[in-house]
Amino acid sequence: MTVDPRLPAAGLIEAGLRSYRAGEASIAALLVAIGRPRLCSLGFDLPARPGLCQEPETALYRLLATEHGNGAHSRYNALIRALVSFERAVARRRSRRRGEGSAARLPLQREEEGVLQRLDDPAQEAHGVGAVDDAVVVGER
Repeated sequence: MTVDPRLPAAGLIEAGLRSYRAGEASIAALLVAIGRPRLCSLGFDLPARPGLCQEPETALYRLLATEHGNGAHSRYNALIRALVSFERAVARRRSRRRGEGSAARLPLQREEEGVLQRLDDPAQEAHGVGAVDDAVVVGER
């Protein structure tokens, strides 16, 4: 399946598909690995890549942390939102082509709502740093 450049995050997903198929552990490839189950159900041919797919969420977060430091969490969330937007756009196109009505979309919407809930948040794992709920004074001048 080819990626329509008019879809949201199409460039990112296209780059991720190329990198994933080449076995590279790039940010885009890890994002595609996270979305692999849904992307396969939407018609994308993505063979399993055991070295890349064991824990792509954690690998992506660690890679983002090396590149973005404290901004890794927000970058991770932005990438996941981009992936979900792409998946939803592809699903909507497929349902329109089939002429499915709103009743057929309801289970799909429930599935999409659960995507972010199924993803573990690596920053909140045992070895990660949790969210800061209160202001913290780091140092004084």
